[in-house]
Amino acid sequence: SGHAPSSVLQINESLQRWGNPYGPPDGDAPLPSPASAMLFAGATAWRLSRAEVKAARWLLAALEIESTLGGIGRSSGYLAYTLGLHDTARALAQRTIEELEQTGSRTLVVLSPEHAHVFTTIYPLLGTPLPEHVEVVELSTLLATHTEAGRLKFAAAPLDLAYHDPCQTPRRAERARASRALLQAVTTKPLREPFWRGQRAANCGASGGLPWTQPALSSSMARAAMDDARTTGAATIVTDAPKCLAHLQTVARDGEVCGLYSLLAKQLER
Repeated sequence: SGHAPSSVLQINESLQRWGNPYGPPDGDAPLPSPASAMLFAGATAWRLSRAEVKAARWLLAALEIESTLGGIGRSSGYLAYTLGLHDTARALAQRTIEELEQTGSRTLVVLSPEHAHVFTTIYPLLGTPLPEHVEVVELSTLLATHTEAGRLKFAAAPLDLAYHDPCQTPRRAERARASRALLQAVTTKPLREPFWRGQRAANCGASGGLPWTQPALSSSMARAAMDDARTTGAATIVTDAPKCLAHLQTVARDGEVCGLYSLLAKQLER
């Protein structure tokens, strides 16, 4: 994972001070602006998979959906929640709610099943639910709906792809279909499938705070996920959660793993 082991106290101090477990934020983050939809970037995507955030904005623009970025470089609160730091998680949740109120956004677009789970299930458990008028939508589901309706078109190529279901997929098993439908729209070949998928998708070690508290175990889980994906024989393994993407790339060969949204943006017919 590339991290030295951190104590829960150290993680809490970082989250309270900077809103993320990485350290001081960079200085190039734009401020959220009024828009009908807010795309939640998050800490890991902004730090380690920013190309996915940019691709997501591009795809929303292609649908003529007015969007702004929120949660730039900031944890959703799941890391704090899963480590039992509920006061810190509430503070992070409140910042997300404040951004939604400032932007007037009625749709919160997320890039992973983890964030969808956090905003729809964990925030209410913390006593900080999102405003009732805000709908949480996974970008993969949104794009699949528009693709099936013919509002998005992709240039299909003979890409040899396998799909890795990201962490938290079993909590939202219905979301697995959307990502596969999108990948099938960009390749003329059948999509390859690993064993650990859908309802039995396995944690790749990116979730639950493991990269910080148990980095050796986290890396071992990433290698196991990659071994499973490689059994398909696919040339490229695709996933759509920026946290899982960044984590798998730490144990993958160059170019072996790519993000769904960057791939879609590349294949989008303009």
